[in-house]
This record gives sequence, C-alpha cells and structure tokens, in this order.
Amino acid sequence: MKMSPTSTHPPEAADQFCEDAETDERIPVAREWQQLAELTHAQPAALNAALKKLGSAIRLNDEEIPQVSAIFARCLAVKPPAGRPRVKRSPFVPFLSPDRGTVRKPS
Repeated sequence: MKMSPTSTHPPEAADQFCEDAETDERIPVAREWQQLAELTHAQPAALNAALKKLGSAIRLNDEEIPQVSAIFARCLAVKPPAGRPRVKRSPFVPFLSPDRGTVRKPS
C-alpha cells in the first residue's frame, strides 16, 4: 500500500487496509508490522528510518505508532467470517488450457 504522507492519517490507512485486504494479504502485513515495531522498539526515528529503507514515504509520530500497532494486532485477531470457506486460486490457473488442462505459455 503506497500513499503520500499527506493523503491520509496512517491509522486510518492501516484500518482501511485491514478492512479491504484478504486474509492472505492482511496477516503477513500485520505480522511484518509487529516485527518491525519490535525491532525498532517502536521508536519513531528508528521505525521511520526502517520504513524509508523499505520505500515508504510515510512518517509516523509518537501517537500514530501505537495506534497502527493496535490496528494490526486487531487484524491478527480477526477470524474469517463463518460460512463457506474461501478458495485460494493458484497463480498458475490462467496458464492452464481450458480444453485439456495442459500448460500453455503466457502471451
């Protein structure tokens, strides 16, 4: 998720991401955030330096870091809704020939 530093507040962006992302996207991002926060001791200077190295333009302040951490912790706690299980599609499905199930080269 890329955004400009002035486009929205980081806690709002994190909350929106947790709402919109699929479980297979949300869980790894939330875990990576937790690891990053632990490695930097959630200190703004260290965390922002790490985010910059990762290519982020966002800069977090003292208030936003615990807010974002709480949101991602909630993302990890959320269980998928009851009902029909979701089927994860293989990235190779488009390359299977519909007539015989043979592999074809991507165009």
